[in-house]
Amino acid sequence: MIELGKYLIVYFSSSFRFFLGPTLGIANNLGVLTSALLTIAGMMTTVYLISYLGTYIRAGWEYMFPPKKGKIFTPRKRRFVRIWRSYGMKGLAFATPIILSPVIGVIVSNLLERNRSKIIKWMWLSALFWAFLESFVLQYASNLFFGLV
Repeated sequence: MIELGKYLIVYFSSSFRFFLGPTLGIANNLGVLTSALLTIAGMMTTVYLISYLGTYIRAGWEYMFPPKKGKIFTPRKRRFVRIWRSYGMKGLAFATPIILSPVIGVIVSNLLERNRSKIIKWMWLSALFWAFLESFVLQYASNLFFGLV
């Protein structure tokens, strides 16, 4: 039962804040593979839920909080468009686990990209890359600084 609790903690924490998954997985001695797989599962659960339920969530949000009328072109919006045109979905997916949280990254990607399969594909690749990289680095660092855990 305690082992299941460790798995669930890694899974749910990585669905909201990606870097917590490998950190808690290695800290709980789950190993690199288990830690990475639970982290990927947590992030991708969030990606699928928000991607498929995003239109309903957005409609409810706009009903509760109607959008305010404001300037269409601001320096911040122009900068954001310039970054999106430079890096696109690949850049956003790559930055989501380390800079943004999975929730924020998927919401932004759904606002900017209409092709849901493209969003899911790049988020999968990003989650695979970052989960295994972070798990390996944290396992190596824990062995280096604290001995065999």
